[in-house]
Amino acid sequence: MKKIYEKVPVRKEKVDNSMILGFSIVFLLMLMVMGITIINDNSNEASIVNSPIVLVDAANAASEETMPFFDSSSNLTAYGQTAFIAFLTDFYNTYGLAINQQNASFLTPFVSVHNLDKFTMQFDEWFVLYKEIESATVSTQIGSVTFKDNNIVEVEILETVHLIHQKQEYRVNLMWTTFVMEEDSQLKIADRVLTDSLVSYEDDGKWIKY
Repeated sequence: MKKIYEKVPVRKEKVDNSMILGFSIVFLLMLMVMGITIINDNSNEASIVNSPIVLVDAANAASEETMPFFDSSSNLTAYGQTAFIAFLTDFYNTYGLAINQQNASFLTPFVSVHNLDKFTMQFDEWFVLYKEIESATVSTQIGSVTFKDNNIVEVEILETVHLIHQKQEYRVNLMWTTFVMEEDSQLKIADRVLTDSLVSYEDDGKWIKY
């Protein structure tokens, strides 16, 4: 069988553990309700939110423009947490569409202009170049979430993409360290670093690792 996917070399980055802060129970539950699974909840981390998250409907759209995503300590505000969840949910809903269409431009609204070329190149390497994808589905698991200086959220995300390429079923697991920032009053992906990858194909009911 011709080898379609290559394991990409990974780049390790040291995590600043001193900046890791826990989310509130409300925030974790909202992630789960939105279809995002928590895989690494450190119960020893301090909670930063003691009040319920306030959902903002369309009628309050005008006031949203003045509501900050981050507080003075570079932590997400209650409004910022809601927006962050919505951002990840919308991104991955669109991500599946982009893979099926093999077109990274669907994801342009979610990516910082400063990172767009790199993001597109990474996407194309996995899902466009030399690929003939017939169908694809995407699921995600969220790991640790870290608040960095300068209003940046670092989040570990495991993507599992089931796809059919030339009538062969593949499972692509990609572990990303994703950095989300505010740009032009919107949340954007500032960068993504691939920390691990695993590709397997289905053979007689078994998954065979490349």
